[in-house]
Amino acid sequence: MSEKEEENINDKIKVQPYQPTIASRIIDILCLPFCCFCCCGLFIVNEREEKLVFRYGKYYKAVKEPGIHFAYPVMRNIQNLDRKIVTVDLPNTKINDINGNPLDVSAVLNYRIVDSMKAFLNVQNYSVFVNNQALTVLKRVVSRYPYDCDEENEVSLKNAGKEIQDEMKNDLSKMVEIAGIEIISILLNELSYSKEVASIMLKKQQAKAMVEAKQIIMDGAVSLAVDTVKEIETRGITMSDNDKSRLVSNILTVSVGNSEAQPTISI
Repeated sequence: MSEKEEENINDKIKVQPYQPTIASRIIDILCLPFCCFCCCGLFIVNEREEKLVFRYGKYYKAVKEPGIHFAYPVMRNIQNLDRKIVTVDLPNTKINDINGNPLDVSAVLNYRIVDSMKAFLNVQNYSVFVNNQALTVLKRVVSRYPYDCDEENEVSLKNAGKEIQDEMKNDLSKMVEIAGIEIISILLNELSYSKEVASIMLKKQQAKAMVEAKQIIMDGAVSLAVDTVKEIETRGITMSDNDKSRLVSNILTVSVGNSEAQPTISI
């Protein structure tokens, strides 16, 4: 076979490039908008996330299931809401307790969205709404109680944190229910006297502690003196009233006095 014949055979079996027809081009043109339409309608929902779909300005549906979803893209608006627990540090605020003492108080708030439709439609900004309501509740509840109290059974800010935190949680839950918010906890973070009265209140606490200590020492000294006199009498030793008075006076002086006792001998 000659070279010319081989070239003719190769030309016959050579694959011709694809030449699109008019019909195929029309189909491509018609399918392109449809593909774009489908792609524009797709959206993704992540874990612990929720999408609110609005059509023509009206609420259409809420999508909570994670994955890829489709919604008609024409005149559509999608709002994203995070369903994770949100932690907010309520800033240090000056609040007067029930006795009028200025306190510096801060708290930590934990909450989450349980009704996305209420959170988006009933309030303008749910996070700002919750923060403002939490500060209001914090001020109102703290002002109902004293910072400290003398009675052990009396509720105060210093020794009854659990009761006060439950009260704040219950009050705040009622106020933010309209926004579809669940309050997990609201905990007092910092609680102290304000700077302008801190030194004065410290002196007051020190004086109070000193008086209580003196009272305990005095009660013990009196009991010791009485028991000493009774013990001497039970042993058959007779004492005059002056001797008893002198003995009791010496015991009280030694027990209550701040300085060491100096022994003296009567002449």
